[in-house]
Amino acid sequence: MIDQNRRHLEQCYDVERWHRVSDIERVDFAWSRQSSKTRYVQDILRAQADDIRGFIAEGASLYVCGSLNGMAPGVATALRDILGNTTIENLMTTTHYRRDVY
Repeated sequence: MIDQNRRHLEQCYDVERWHRVSDIERVDFAWSRQSSKTRYVQDILRAQADDIRGFIAEGASLYVCGSLNGMAPGVATALRDILGNTTIENLMTTTHYRRDVY
């Protein structure tokens, strides 16, 4: 358990570093198992729906990486609710929406 948490923290530090030194506009972390207040990715997406629509309108890309059976379905539903099926299909066609789910 400690090693897994350490790896996750190291990955978070990498993402935070990229955020500071690159064009990554924003980073939000969802800790579904690490605190008393559960936050899922789809909850953050819904709370930030207006910002997400704005980022997409400005040409942003979406990258989703995580559990095929756990996280991915909830995130896909939230994104379709926020952006609509047509926008999601357009993003996928233009490779602005990538999924690495396993």
